[in-house]
Amino acid sequence: MRSARHHLGLAVAALLAGALLLCAAVPAARAQDETEHEEEFSYVAGDENGPEHWGEIKAEWAACGAGRMQSPIDLSHGGVSLSRSLGYLDHSYRPAQASVVNRGHDIMLRFDGDAGSLVINGTAYRLTQLHWHSPAEHTVDGRRYDLELHLVHESAEKKNAVIAVLYEIGGHDALLHQLEPFIRRVANQRDREERVGLVNPMAARGRASVYYRYMGSLTAPPCTEGVIWTIIKRVRTVSKYQLELLRDAVQDAASAAEQQRPDSMHPARRHLRLVFAALLAGALLLCAAAVPAAGAQEEKFGYVTGDEHGPQHWGAIKAEWAACGAGRMQSPVDLSHGGVSLSRSLGYLDHSYRPAQASVVNRGHDIMLRFDGDAGSLVINGTAYRLTQVHWHSPTEHTVDGRRYDLELHLVHESAEKKNAVIAILYEIGGGHDALLHQLEPFIRRVANQRDREERVGLVNPMAARGRASIYYRYMGSLTAPPCTEGVVWTIIKRVHTTPYRSGLCCLITSSQFSSCYDCGHRLRRGLALLAAAALLLLSGAAVRAQEETEDEHEFSYVPGDEHGPAHWGEIKPEWAACGAGRMQSPIDLSHDRVSLVRSLGYLRDSYRPAQASIVNRGHDIMVRFSGDAGSVWINGTSYALKQMHWHSPSEHTVGGRRRAMELHLVHESAAGKAAVVGVLYDVGERGDALLSALEPAIRRIADRGDHEEDVGVVDPRGARGTASVYYRYMGSLTTPPCTEGVIWTIVKRVRSVSKDQLELLREAVHDDMENNARPLQEVNGRDISMFRPNKPHTKHY
Repeated sequence: MRSARHHLGLAVAALLAGALLLCAAVPAARAQDETEHEEEFSYVAGDENGPEHWGEIKAEWAACGAGRMQSPIDLSHGGVSLSRSLGYLDHSYRPAQASVVNRGHDIMLRFDGDAGSLVINGTAYRLTQLHWHSPAEHTVDGRRYDLELHLVHESAEKKNAVIAVLYEIGGHDALLHQLEPFIRRVANQRDREERVGLVNPMAARGRASVYYRYMGSLTAPPCTEGVIWTIIKRVRTVSKYQLELLRDAVQDAASAAEQQRPDSMHPARRHLRLVFAALLAGALLLCAAAVPAAGAQEEKFGYVTGDEHGPQHWGAIKAEWAACGAGRMQSPVDLSHGGVSLSRSLGYLDHSYRPAQASVVNRGHDIMLRFDGDAGSLVINGTAYRLTQVHWHSPTEHTVDGRRYDLELHLVHESAEKKNAVIAILYEIGGGHDALLHQLEPFIRRVANQRDREERVGLVNPMAARGRASIYYRYMGSLTAPPCTEGVVWTIIKRVHTTPYRSGLCCLITSSQFSSCYDCGHRLRRGLALLAAAALLLLSGAAVRAQEETEDEHEFSYVPGDEHGPAHWGEIKPEWAACGAGRMQSPIDLSHDRVSLVRSLGYLRDSYRPAQASIVNRGHDIMVRFSGDAGSVWINGTSYALKQMHWHSPSEHTVGGRRRAMELHLVHESAAGKAAVVGVLYDVGERGDALLSALEPAIRRIADRGDHEEDVGVVDPRGARGTASVYYRYMGSLTTPPCTEGVIWTIVKRVRSVSKDQLELLREAVHDDMENNARPLQEVNGRDISMFRPNKPHTKHY
């Protein structure tokens, strides 16, 4: 396994959406290679050497005038999108020897020792220096602050990353307090240096975690682009005295008065991201070389092992195919779970596929569906990859833990920079229905055995191929046919699809030139590869349907004080706003002084019946999902079908302030997509719960296996509901994001019994390492709380 090249991660999440692809063509520009002589340029507007003329002063400064990714910019919240996938700032700063340098246009603290580094998308950027601009260069919603500190980093490839910290006049700054004597010594003496000794960069960086991220440039000539900018959102304070010290220390009067470059905003190319950094790590930096089209002349290569044109000889056939033999990032690979690491930061697969005109083409070595119209795109790390074609290989090219499946579908995408991204879907022959192949079968048969023959199909919906599975592997690899170009972003869907198509059609779609299905259309897998991967759940949080509770605990947590904790759910996604701003949120305390006895509610009317079900580990809870008709509950004349049930520990609802050991939720949905939930409370007792006893073997099998689902056969929900007749009723919400309101809550008053072992089993089976999965109590906000109790002829407060 080539650990130096691949890093494979498996993730079960929730994510929203993916991190920035930083694939700019960045000239090698050392951080300190900003021009250090102020006489070559100035900050004076209108001056012949001023900012508007920097691009004309020297040929190598042309980017200052013509660049499309220049800095600084205004961080306007109207143009900011929330991107949680970038993750916390990952740095390892340490005290290091440093010197103060007067560069004429600014004061710089240069680190002479190892001051640590910042890791962005898997690349380490070493901290080399920091310096100040007054007033701030970047603005926030048009506001310019008093001072801006730049922590400048450089990678081994001479790429730059800069962290910017904004200041306003207030209390004194600890770092400037330490450096003050040295700044005074170099004041007004350009190129004068003073050795400071040990300086801790954390005194500059601070510990704020919310930040903006965009791709820009150096803010002084040569204005080199491709700089990764990170601007800390929290504004720090600097004393007026310290600010004046910095201004007075530089030699050039104009520089002292004004050290900031004007805004250089190009709206067409910016994509700003406001990051509530609460995930594990930044996403993979995918800076791949441009990918030429794979060779379609199958007579120049073959898939027959041992043949002179076989896979082991591809690299020797043509010079431009050398990567097939010598490449270190070749595909396919074995997705061995021993080499898989969980990478929650990659986010959901972000695609916008749409039906488009398409044609079936026989390329000799495979059958391709080419999209002639706009079939939508896949966005990875901020870069859009347009879907251009799909094709099949049989058997699969990729393997999972050494297992090769019957068929592999490749959805091939291309970016504006001619970079490739491929989504792969694995199939095994079974009883399922493959809608795409069913549509294409007549056209595939027409082009069979006729290389270069194409047939116009009409509109094809790529979602019929992609499906909606959400867990995936991710790694950087290559095309699997010559020229085997590397730098391809591979996404392999974890869920294996089924197809009823047998070997006849299997061979038709992979090749008309080979004698058997298992000899055609697949390249020998590359066994020695370590992958980089992730997995997330595709859920649309905005939907009101009961079953659209967010099923991925990685998008939120139950930890008080955590950035993804209950107090912040409403800030994580716009469609989760109700979690923070809603007025009818759940759970609540069913306080007796707020409860009214309402006999007209009537007995809880249900028609539950045994039904086929599966059990799912959603990470934050264990859910039983009914695939068959499990019956329904009737409320106010509306039927709500039972869809699923799950457990919370301790209970979410309280009665008279008392919290029970566990709460079961039976989740129902009406034909109109409205939700009704029946809640059953439990205390620990000697007698266990019959339903949990029946499910225990299955729960143990899925323990600690996030997103794992297992059929459990027939489950009788009547064992969960019980026969108690007294209940509470109120209007509330889902208790997990998106916290959709309008949910009818029914809480059974009788408390049932669960054994200590059963309670611990449920807690240990989930893999979020949290002690509980109960949302805190929400405000009642004057809502009516009713109780039904039979045989009481009067209404009273209870």
